[in-house]
Amino acid sequence: TLSDATYENFAAGTLLTNIEARIDATPDALRLATFTASDGDGGEVTGSGVIRTGANGPRLDLRIQSDGAVLVRRDELEAAADSTIDITGPLTDLLVAGTITVVRAEARVPDTLPPEVASLEVTEIGGDEAGRDGPNAGDGSGRTRDNGKKAEEAGRVQLDIRVKIPNRLFL
Repeated sequence: TLSDATYENFAAGTLLTNIEARIDATPDALRLATFTASDGDGGEVTGSGVIRTGANGPRLDLRIQSDGAVLVRRDELEAAADSTIDITGPLTDLLVAGTITVVRAEARVPDTLPPEVASLEVTEIGGDEAGRDGPNAGDGSGRTRDNGKKAEEAGRVQLDIRVKIPNRLFL
């Protein structure tokens, strides 16, 4: 049981408060019996579902919904949305599918842009001096793994997300 918890993501400006959740465990499954959270602005996020264990590994069947929840609060964008997102399948082949409907959004263009983009010196830890041919190299898909496994071994996530913005985005 989780009670009166808070989640904050500084990069997106997401703030969820009053998080209440209950997970029921059985020998073959973890069931998200309840999940509710407030966005602090009158919106709500809810969730339910199950993670089943079995001979072929864990399998997810989760649903996350939002009702007018403000999930992006940044200087350049603030957006509230209704959504239903389903996360289903084995961990090796997940499908994330659903619809996000923006109920209101305001994008702001800054008065000035930064004078320049800072250059950062990058030091790769545990990397291969030969570069792209080492065990940490990608598979051509843009994905890399730092544990030396092929990207296919770690599984994949398929996205099927529809975003609707019915005349509610203001600039």
